[in-house]
Amino acid sequence: MPKISVGTYVQGSGSGSGSSMDEIRNPLSVWRNTVRVRPNEYAVIKFMGEGGDLSRYHNIPGMTRDGARFTKYEYCARLNLGTEGQQVREDSCTFCVSADDAISNTTERFLAWAFHYGTFHSAQNPRLDRDGQEPWDEIRRGQKMFYRETVRKPQLFQASFTLYKNLESKREMMDSLTDRNFDYSCMRVTDRTTYSLDYSDTSLTNDYASEIQAVERDLPDIESIAAKLITEIDVPQFGEDGKDSYRMNSQTPQQVANEESAFTNMTASQTKDEEIND
Repeated sequence: MPKISVGTYVQGSGSGSGSSMDEIRNPLSVWRNTVRVRPNEYAVIKFMGEGGDLSRYHNIPGMTRDGARFTKYEYCARLNLGTEGQQVREDSCTFCVSADDAISNTTERFLAWAFHYGTFHSAQNPRLDRDGQEPWDEIRRGQKMFYRETVRKPQLFQASFTLYKNLESKREMMDSLTDRNFDYSCMRVTDRTTYSLDYSDTSLTNDYASEIQAVERDLPDIESIAAKLITEIDVPQFGEDGKDSYRMNSQTPQQVANEESAFTNMTASQTKDEEIND
């Protein structure tokens, strides 16, 4: 099975996450390894284990180049404490002393590991002009047409406190959160975006149960990820054949192809040697 590796936070480097563009471009960043859905889309996920992290964050407003507003959530180094009452991060929190109450106040957010089977998008893959990109499958669900992106890898699931409470109410009615798959969906009404979790009825040809069980033992500490003590994650993306077919985030498709070619050549060479020795 693949070995998951991480990149760690360096004290004194601010939030430890780099710029927003760095996070978006880096295939190992926490941002890139988080389940994300846009309005009118949904992702099919399975929670990996019962645990998770509930911490306090500052709401930092931002705006894209196109003028769209968004909120970035920054971990509060002062209020989040470990089991023995010590700060999880030793940094001082610059957001706590902000003169803007909207920034200095905090809210609770939830973070957990989930296996992301795939996302049903409302539009076709916008990156088809790039090398290695393929069109997503067209899938009709009811009266709507979706475009299914296959993911098949562990990712982080983050939720507001409201969605977390909704998840907890479902947990109370289940023996385990891992018993069911969920649809994580997004809707936008006027200027308000909402997220929801519902039991999924999407049928799967492979539930990757053995892969989930094997990888779960190697997952990085969720509290350290929330605190940005871990800033990079190299996780496997599984192929149709499961644990015998995968590539890591750090590997490009070309690197995987080269490794497979090298393995095939090595096997062919060994077979030829055996035939000569016989």
